[in-house]
Formats: sequence, C-alpha cells, structure tokens
Amino acid sequence: MISPGGFEEYFHELAGIIPSDAPPDMGAIESLAARYGMEFKLETLPAVMQQHGLRLG
Repeated sequence: MISPGGFEEYFHELAGIIPSDAPPDMGAIESLAARYGMEFKLETLPAVMQQHGLRLG
C-alpha cells in the first residue's frame, strides 16, 4: 500500500526512463525523484550494499 495515493506513478514513470540495454541516466532518475519529493544519496550506496549483502546487476 502506498499512501497518499499518486506515488505509484513514480514507478510507472521510472520504468519508462530506465533502458534495458544501457546504464541508467542518473540525472533523469534524480529529476524524477525530485518531482516526487525524494532524493538519492548515492555516496551511501556502497555501505548499504555491503551491510545488506547486495550487489548490482
């Protein structure tokens, strides 16, 4: 459940800007996120990945 309503559109829009055959355009993703009141702190990604045993790809 996502509340308030409308945030589900973020995922719909995100799917439209992530190519299946190339790296994502982080500028476009960050712009989209900002429209929904989110921000990314990419510098924390390596620590989060290590802490939770995650990997990209």
